[in-house]
Amino acid sequence: MSPVLSVIVPAYNVENYIAETIVSLQKQTFQDLEIIIVNDGSTDKTLEIVNQFQKDAKIKIINQENQGCCAARNSGIGIARGEYIGFCDADDKWSPEKAISHIKFLIENPDIDLTFSWWKLVDEKGNSTGRFKACKKQSIELEDLLKENLIGSTSNVVLRSTALEATGGFDENLQSNVDLDLWLRIIQLREQNVKCVEQFLVDYRMRPGQITKNWKRMSHYWNIVFNRVKLKFPERVLTIEKEARSCQYRYLAHLAYEAEDFKGARQCLLKALILYPPILFKTFNWWVLTAAVLSTFLPESLRQSISEKARKVWARRGERLLMLEAK
Repeated sequence: MSPVLSVIVPAYNVENYIAETIVSLQKQTFQDLEIIIVNDGSTDKTLEIVNQFQKDAKIKIINQENQGCCAARNSGIGIARGEYIGFCDADDKWSPEKAISHIKFLIENPDIDLTFSWWKLVDEKGNSTGRFKACKKQSIELEDLLKENLIGSTSNVVLRSTALEATGGFDENLQSNVDLDLWLRIIQLREQNVKCVEQFLVDYRMRPGQITKNWKRMSHYWNIVFNRVKLKFPERVLTIEKEARSCQYRYLAHLAYEAEDFKGARQCLLKALILYPPILFKTFNWWVLTAAVLSTFLPESLRQSISEKARKVWARRGERLLMLEAK
């Protein structure tokens, strides 16, 4: 008998994290699932660690030459038997209630194709950073995703296998923004088919060398994805294009700052303001980012001191907000 849920885990050189990820999936309160781990040509001990879990009948292992995360996920999709499909990157963790929360929501809402949850950002060692994403928007539209990837990473998502069949899975020609590209294709299937499960159910790990920190690559592929949608829906996109591009430049400014490309951060920040000045008043995050980027004009020792203090304040604020959201 086929499982209700298939969880796909693409893995490449994650020897320090993969066991923790697998255990988090094994500890799901919903147990009618299979865990498909795709070792994408790892050169460290990832495969050796994964093989230690072979005794678990729920776990299936695919070992392939390195082809990238899109191809790895598509390989997992190719053998998945579940009516529903979830993803968990090999350095992230699902909370024990993740699977049951999504399955229950999808069963109760047959008009929904894709669900995503709230998530918390942790550092390389799994410690809280005080940063999180808790989407409160009731109805997610195409325009919303063009302005901001509210869904976030693949680890947040559980969707119907039929939605993947209809859209063709991940685009292996893209080297960035692959998740956003798929979400945009799924949201076009039918009206109001994307909803958030309003619970913190994922720990998303930030670590050195992640593709999300390569802001120039992110910019290039975001434009490809954006222009695809613009070509298909020119009138809809025109109404929000300046705001969408401004939001993207704001995000790129953040990535450039984190990568210590301060000139790039200042350039992106300026472009965001020129394109859509009202963005200055959008959120508290904007003011924090602006202050951080402007501090790069100061002597390095003073900039670092301000940055460290700001991060501590931000982390404490985030922890307070997390406690309020969780209530």
